[in-house]
Amino acid sequence: QLRAYAMVSSVSWARRCVLETGAEQSESLIREAGVTLVAYCPSDPEASGIVKRYPEGLYALLEQNDVPAFLAPIDGDAEAPIRLYRVIP
Repeated sequence: QLRAYAMVSSVSWARRCVLETGAEQSESLIREAGVTLVAYCPSDPEASGIVKRYPEGLYALLEQNDVPAFLAPIDGDAEAPIRLYRVIP
């Protein structure tokens, strides 16, 4: 069973996890929510804005291909319009 974090209805959770926090706190929040898959869309203008506004956040790390240790890239092109990462149990 996979719960994807591509679009999250809980804006406060998404903001804390992806926008404002670095890898360590993002990991904790992602695990608490039971997320098993993280999607990042570098071509999305909103994602680009998030990276600029929160340069220490998870999206910023993923934009730089600096994948935190708790995530494993799912095979694919690093330049693809969507990047998928499995949360390592």
